[in-house]
Amino acid sequence: MDEKQNLAVRIAIVSLALGVLGDALLRGTPWGLNFALWVLMLGAFIATLGWRNHGLAGGGSALLVPVLLVACAFPWRDSLTLNLLSVLALLVAFAIIILRAQGGAMSRRFIWTTSSAVLLPH
Repeated sequence: MDEKQNLAVRIAIVSLALGVLGDALLRGTPWGLNFALWVLMLGAFIATLGWRNHGLAGGGSALLVPVLLVACAFPWRDSLTLNLLSVLALLVAFAIIILRAQGGAMSRRFIWTTSSAVLLPH
């Protein structure tokens, strides 16, 4: 089995494990700690796959820190608005991690234009 097939098998196994874990943890309606545990496991799997394939090299692993902080802060909030903003922050962080893993550049200009477009709508 070559390296691409090995990576595909690992991704399939991780996806299956995350699906089963998500079904078990996110079935209950007040997510709280369950959602935080699932996101932490997702971040751990991304880190494991990324470091094995050197996809998070060059500062990409530092992008997992905001994911972990937002995931740990999710159970503290009981407000629907704050929880939705936490989910939005997680989606943005994971999107930047994916961009970085695909070889995208993360310059200060990219961060500034992205954050200003989100925070200062036209």
